[in-house]
Amino acid sequence: LTILNIAHHTSRMFPKLLIQRKLQCLPPVFCSVRLSIRQFTCAVVNNEKPPKVTLQWRPPIVSIMGHVNHGKTSLLDYLRSTQVVEKEAGGITQHIGAFSVLVNKQPVTFLDTPGHEAFAVLRSRGAKLTDIIVLVVAVDDGVQPQTIEVVELSHKMKVPLIVAVNKIDRGLGEMDKVLHQLLHHNIQVEQLGGETQATAISALTGENIDNLLENVLAQAELLDLKADYSGPVEAVVVESKMTKGFGPTASVIVQQGTLKVGDNLYGNASWARVRAMRNEMGKPMKLATPAMPVFTMGWKELPAPGEVVVQEKKKESVGSSIFKTSDIRQAMDEQCTDNDNITRVPLVVKGDTIGSVESLVTVLKSLDSSKALLSVVHAAVGDVTEGDIKIAQSINGIVLGFGVACPKGISTLAEQCKISLLTNDVIYRLLGQLKEQVEGLLPAIEEEKIVGEAEVLQLFQLTGAKKAHVAGCKVLQGYLVKDKTFRIIRNSKVIFEGGVSSMKHHQNDVFKISHGTECGLGFEKRTDVQPGDAIQCVAKVDVEQTLDWNF
Repeated sequence: LTILNIAHHTSRMFPKLLIQRKLQCLPPVFCSVRLSIRQFTCAVVNNEKPPKVTLQWRPPIVSIMGHVNHGKTSLLDYLRSTQVVEKEAGGITQHIGAFSVLVNKQPVTFLDTPGHEAFAVLRSRGAKLTDIIVLVVAVDDGVQPQTIEVVELSHKMKVPLIVAVNKIDRGLGEMDKVLHQLLHHNIQVEQLGGETQATAISALTGENIDNLLENVLAQAELLDLKADYSGPVEAVVVESKMTKGFGPTASVIVQQGTLKVGDNLYGNASWARVRAMRNEMGKPMKLATPAMPVFTMGWKELPAPGEVVVQEKKKESVGSSIFKTSDIRQAMDEQCTDNDNITRVPLVVKGDTIGSVESLVTVLKSLDSSKALLSVVHAAVGDVTEGDIKIAQSINGIVLGFGVACPKGISTLAEQCKISLLTNDVIYRLLGQLKEQVEGLLPAIEEEKIVGEAEVLQLFQLTGAKKAHVAGCKVLQGYLVKDKTFRIIRNSKVIFEGGVSSMKHHQNDVFKISHGTECGLGFEKRTDVQPGDAIQCVAKVDVEQTLDWNF
């Protein structure tokens, strides 16, 4: 009542949509309360009677999370009975997907989040959308960096977690070890006296997956998930992309209300009149109820993944909060440095979805190096175009294409413009290509290399006017070359560094002396060479630089 009174008094000072935006900050557990307050404030602003809210059971939203290659996609593949693993590039899920399945005749919505470290942003977004997290841990690999990240997300978002120890078809020998590793990260499973449910499964054979799903339904029952099916629509954007033939599209999960074809949806920077909807199988849909994922068409601009979109009766009600946005820009600002030796590499980034571009840019930001400075000057969703090549040509940059098509004509144009065009469907492979390309741009470093070592055996004084001194030496390692730099070392200290005036083998002048051969060396401005002195022949060589990027 206190909150409703505040809403009543503040409604005269704040526009309706502003109040709604503030209410989005409430945690997911307050979804039903959040919608009730929204309906109340809307009614007060419009001088209407607050509507009666009827809450009904809704399906749980479950995220499958874990480290890369621990079997998340295999588990989801088993649940939806499609061969997604074979279709995914490199066997690794590239961005969030959502689908519904029936578990004991009850619908459950599953989110698939990538395990590769580059996709931390997408995992965090998935945790915000979800009611329950299923943490997949491979029994033969144990707790890994992204496993720990998921545990921390669970604690931060206060989302209940269920552990699925996968790949038990390879044996249960490390099961206890995995559970104790989780204990070190404040996950105490029931087998160790805690409250977190843990199930040993095999996503390959399907063993014990029924038990895992029963645990999911039991946890959902404890949460008592409910939503208003009849009120205004509120949905969360899961992913958005440019789809050929449809333009800007977005997959959303409805949180409140029932979304229908023809409804208007408004976000912070985009809006849509929903022209058509499809489910994850591509079948047309006329309506979508709470916790149901749906692919929507009719967006004027791409909405941001993770953005809350709401239903309004008229576009004008949004006013100035709706504004036109262009492609994703300024992904990473060019940094200033006083070091003139650093190599600056401008980048043009293209991706299949906003999430893909977002994740790639995040990784590029983290690739710090004192040798090379990456700067994304243009980033957008869609295939590589002639315009991208022209931008790269004007800044002498590199074009990165992640999960997008690159027509032959564009590749030819890039070659003609002498622009590096790197494309791949797997992020770590694309980053590997970029690393190799940038290393090729780095100037070689001149380093000293000891190419030969010799020992002074005896000192000779030549007859003649100059009476020069010659050191009789034997080459112990490598070779000696007359035009290189020589060092005389005595008692581990360098007493001379310079060139030689003569190099002889027997009576003949030579340019190079090889290993195991004796020779005579005359040193410039040095006459106190002694038997037992060590001789080093040093050459200046160009060494290619490497980058210590971790991805």
